[in-house]
Amino acid sequence: MVPITLWLVPIGAHVSSAGGLWAAADRAVAIGAEVLQCFVQSPRAWKPTDHDGADLHKVAPASPVPVFVHVTYLVNLASADPDLRERSVQSLASQYATACRAGAQGVVLHPGSYKGSTRDEGITAAADGIRAALGAAERDLGKPGEAAVLLENSAGAGSSLCRSIEELAALRQACGSEPRIGVCLDTQHLWASGTEYSEPSGVESVVRLVRELIGMENLRLLHLNDSKVALGAGRDRHENLGAGHIGRRALGLLLGHPGLASIPAVLEVPGPNGKGPSAQDVIQAREIYAEGCQMWAAG
Repeated sequence: MVPITLWLVPIGAHVSSAGGLWAAADRAVAIGAEVLQCFVQSPRAWKPTDHDGADLHKVAPASPVPVFVHVTYLVNLASADPDLRERSVQSLASQYATACRAGAQGVVLHPGSYKGSTRDEGITAAADGIRAALGAAERDLGKPGEAAVLLENSAGAGSSLCRSIEELAALRQACGSEPRIGVCLDTQHLWASGTEYSEPSGVESVVRLVRELIGMENLRLLHLNDSKVALGAGRDRHENLGAGHIGRRALGLLLGHPGLASIPAVLEVPGPNGKGPSAQDVIQAREIYAEGCQMWAAG
């Protein structure tokens, strides 16, 4: 096995935040994760969790691992419904402010669906919503938040926004000169939306598009998942590493590409019992990364 001192890509996991962010950090450390991702409120409820302010302020200097926050699934900034869009802005602002107080490095966001409007209208609505949420969070915090907002690619279902790297780039550009806007790439979503990377040429194409359209410095996080569905199926269905349609080799090729070195990778897999990533999943991810590095080194 590759010694830990040689690992360039930090491997982390999405874990439950039940009991608070400290409990989430303990869960991450217990499975050997080097990065933590969690929700700061119920992922399927609008009502924010009333976190203890003193505890949140302790997380930043003392958390044993870097923290990323995933925004709840209800948020839809691209919606054609003005009421839903306004509620989404308020919710994003609240979650972003909480993440900043906890010292999170990034807040992962699904921009939503533009059903009932056009793609371009959805991009404009989402960009306006992100800027409005950042402004509201700044008023709440009393200063600009430091965490990045990471736009995540979608699996391509229906009218979902950001189903391709090109759409991610278009939304990021629509946000203007806001330097906090970055990108999170999900391996399962890439596959389900029709981006093939089972061979080196496909991986090179992905990296080239990110470099040219987004900038490698703006790719801040990877979500590392296999897929329960076939290439181009357009459905968000995560599978444990090596047990799905993507497979161990393709995931290794992507994760081990030299252009992605040092970008944290977070597991969102079901795990052995359907309750999320385990220690064995983290170990397997590191093995897959090492195999990918070896494939690229061998040419």
